[in-house]
Amino acid sequence: MRAPIYKNREFIILTMAVAAVCLLFLGLILLQTHYAWTRLHHELTERNLALLGNLLELYPEELRPEAEAEIVRAFTREAEAAALEAGQAAADAYGYSRDLPLSITPLLQSRYFHSIAATTALGALLLAALLFAVYLVSARTYRRLNRYNLGAERIMRGDYDFRFIETGEGELDLLGFQFNQLSRRLQLSFTALQEEKKLLKEMISGISHQLKTPLASSRVFTELLLDEAAADPEVRHEFLQKTLAQLERMEWLIQSLLKISRLEAGVIEFQKEYADLGGTAARVVTTLVGSAVQKGHALVFEKDSVPVEAPHDRKWLGEALHNIIDNAIRHTPAPGRITVSLEQTDSTAAITVRDTSPGIPPEELGRIFERFYQGSSGGKKPRRGSGIGLSLAKLIVEKHGGMIRASSTPGEGTAFTITLPRAWLN
Repeated sequence: MRAPIYKNREFIILTMAVAAVCLLFLGLILLQTHYAWTRLHHELTERNLALLGNLLELYPEELRPEAEAEIVRAFTREAEAAALEAGQAAADAYGYSRDLPLSITPLLQSRYFHSIAATTALGALLLAALLFAVYLVSARTYRRLNRYNLGAERIMRGDYDFRFIETGEGELDLLGFQFNQLSRRLQLSFTALQEEKKLLKEMISGISHQLKTPLASSRVFTELLLDEAAADPEVRHEFLQKTLAQLERMEWLIQSLLKISRLEAGVIEFQKEYADLGGTAARVVTTLVGSAVQKGHALVFEKDSVPVEAPHDRKWLGEALHNIIDNAIRHTPAPGRITVSLEQTDSTAAITVRDTSPGIPPEELGRIFERFYQGSSGGKKPRRGSGIGLSLAKLIVEKHGGMIRASSTPGEGTAFTITLPRAWLN
């Protein structure tokens, strides 16, 4: 929004400078006028005194006192019409009238030219003062513009920390503020770009690492099948099963990365409905019971008798919960116990998955949701996994407007809690 012109700093400075010059010029004019009229008064008085002396010379000694009084009174009072006519009639005989040029009267001619010279000098002084004021204001404005130009060059060279110090309300102050806003936005964009570049690099590195093992295993199994081992049906079947498992792992990894990419890009729209979280959790538990039993675990769902309802997409929230439970199954030593429970408050609903795993070291707990991060499974042996499942689960929960947190005590197990708002969110 543009500031009113009367708040513009440059306008205020220029106005004050012009006003100061005009006041100075007015003061000089008053002084010059007072001086000119004072000089004229003195010279007219001297001329009258000389005239008085000349007239008195024409009078006899005995008549001079009376003549002096009369002549002095004539000098100090206004001219009477009768006396003015008599004097004009007498002067006409000698060609003296009001129409005579100033050159006939040396006194007035001198005062006239002095006045013209003084006025011209004061006018020139006023003009010079105005030009100097304009120069000062313009020089200040151009210095600021040059500072903006240099600052813009610094920003273009990548110095996004540069800031203009502007505190006024003028147009140039507004320009400086806009430059600062532009610099901040460029800095944020550059930072975001660097972060995206870093994440992309980490993602490519992670994908390469994750695909390297299954691809190498598949190649080994294939080469063995091409060798003499293919003659034994049982061996061939075993190698084919292992190759299939590796291919399924790669497929899951690629599908998970595609889901993460589509979720982050906002391509996927959740089909939310206000439904019981118990039904969603029960379906996920049912699909993973066989896997848990195969690992020697007990997978228990503690369903509440009261429905725990919240707006959610059954499919996507189910996938997030599937990844969390599957993570617990894979990292809990047999025989273990994984428990899924629900709880709610007036504003939130929560799903908690607890296991009897060795737990997660405190220094790793804050990183388990990072993409491709693989912990140490309690510090005893490396974790086996892609580091994608928990990252995808966290992203899905956050897209629901919720949050996921993990708590763990080494040797006592780990708990993952998904908390969702019970109210509809835009």
